[in-house]
Amino acid sequence: MKNLLIIILGIAVIVGATFLIVGGNNRTEISEYSSYFMQEVNRLAIDRIGQPIEGFDANLLMMAFPELKESDFNGVETAQGIYLYEDGELTFTNTAEDMIHSAERMISEMGYGVLLGNIVVRLQIPFDSEGDVDKVIEKISEGFEPKEDDKSDLIVITSPIKDQIITSPLNLEGQARGYWFFEASAPVVLTDWDGRIIAESYITADGEWMTTDFVPFTGELEFEKPEFPEGLNYGFIIFKKDNPSGLPENDDALEFRVYFEE
Repeated sequence: MKNLLIIILGIAVIVGATFLIVGGNNRTEISEYSSYFMQEVNRLAIDRIGQPIEGFDANLLMMAFPELKESDFNGVETAQGIYLYEDGELTFTNTAEDMIHSAERMISEMGYGVLLGNIVVRLQIPFDSEGDVDKVIEKISEGFEPKEDDKSDLIVITSPIKDQIITSPLNLEGQARGYWFFEASAPVVLTDWDGRIIAESYITADGEWMTTDFVPFTGELEFEKPEFPEGLNYGFIIFKKDNPSGLPENDDALEFRVYFEE
């Protein structure tokens, strides 16, 4: 009962914080910017650390945004629970009555609103527009150093290209080292913004693939345009190295963002 009261009080305090804004006597409901904040944070986090299968939790976001603090997640709701920061420690409590699933810690849209409110209060950033959301994101991004992930010596894609608006059927073209293929083919996967698989296909080597040289390839991917929340009309195409051995050390892939027609 004591823990439940603490959770309820924590939610009340944080929800109250989401309705304030710093800057004169103006007060803006921060939560109205939660969708934009979530969209931009997810977009940048995916670029920086990749697309998690179950969405972003507190630990993953702190990896992508070095200036986030554990205290920023106090009262942040998730798919099945809530984060609380007490006595210098961030903890997670599952509050769901249904079966626990692997995405229990995935931050909800309401949770992103609370997170934004906490950051604004901590940094005391004057705030009343989407431009101020960008300033918040810029501030929590300080210190991030991108990792090199250049695969151009293994595979080069000419169609589609990063951030292209795609339609079905999608032509796949490029070149890859012969050892990217097995039996002259390699798999391709298309996901939506949340990592759900929309379609799967393969590319085929156009020529002798049993070589260490680059080999041109072609392919085609048919898909149905997914439903998506406003502003999240993107997905990811993943060109995978064929790995008949099944050994993790032989896995490799090239992944980048594409957009669906709105």
